[in-house]
Amino acid sequence: MFFFYKSSFFPGAQEITENGPALIPRIWSSGLLLFSIILLFRNKAVTASNDLQKQSRPLAIRSVLLLLSFFGCIFFFGYYLSAFLFIVIILWVLNYRKPLITMSVASIFLILIYLLFEIALNINLPNGIWL
Repeated sequence: MFFFYKSSFFPGAQEITENGPALIPRIWSSGLLLFSIILLFRNKAVTASNDLQKQSRPLAIRSVLLLLSFFGCIFFFGYYLSAFLFIVIILWVLNYRKPLITMSVASIFLILIYLLFEIALNINLPNGIWL
């Protein structure tokens, strides 16, 4: 709710019909609120065994390091190349080793992101300094 509230101070946030800088934070905030409410009322308790916890800690650390390196690479290589490499590498780290499907998933995801941001919302994603 905080981000939804803060987005009301963005320029042009009062015009509901216009796609402005407040649109994406409001979409994310609404989605997070919806899923938080769903999780609050969910009665299913999930417990993990010690073996699963021991295996998941290094995986979580590697995933966070990959995510941080992805954010760093956006500055140099741009969003599209960095996101493609990140998706391919994270799927490999998660032991999904089918190259054709991995490349297809990464490509389809980036095409959808391009259509959403560049075409529909007219928001340019970072190109990077080397591209």
